[in-house]
Amino acid sequence: MPFEIVYDENSRFNTPTSKHDSSSLILIENAAPLFEVENSAYTQMQTCPHNEFSNVVNLLLHSLDALLSIHEQGWVHADLKREHFRILNGQPKLIDFEQMFHFECHPQVSTHGTPRYMAPELFHGESKSQASDIYALGIIWLEWLNQYSIRKKSYIDWAKWHCQQLKVEIIRPFSDLTPVLQQMLMKNKSQRLDNIYQLKQILSEFV
Repeated sequence: MPFEIVYDENSRFNTPTSKHDSSSLILIENAAPLFEVENSAYTQMQTCPHNEFSNVVNLLLHSLDALLSIHEQGWVHADLKREHFRILNGQPKLIDFEQMFHFECHPQVSTHGTPRYMAPELFHGESKSQASDIYALGIIWLEWLNQYSIRKKSYIDWAKWHCQQLKVEIIRPFSDLTPVLQQMLMKNKSQRLDNIYQLKQILSEFV
């Protein structure tokens, strides 16, 4: 997203720890959510009607491009969620890189994350990875294609759902995409399709 960094010592967001500190804000353009759920108008798709399968697949492909620009440079977003995908001038964009890290940095295991999008291995104490990014994206797509927001009452309930109970089913007219989502949402990380180029190739066959 186009952005501007603003420094303002008098900002109302400023919480300095010393008199030498100043507040810095990142300002970005307002952009509509890309993957809104429970929105029958699908306004975020603009000219792409919900009932046109190829347009939906193209939007999924474009969202992959937004993530690919990070992964191909060795980075892990580490906090993918619906709210972080935006659309600006017809192009999907990613925001919020607070938890992003480079895979060569070998980060310590982090318990920070949104349980709705956490891959099963994260509940078992493993580190976030590009594979867990793909899993999170799979959950985003699953909710969006079904236009249904999955809800659980607690962290434990989310852990049970991801690790044991999740069944990947997509409603018509997008049910043909079910095998793709199943590969993205494999519980075993070693079996998960986590290569974006392969995903793009598979999805391109539907266009």
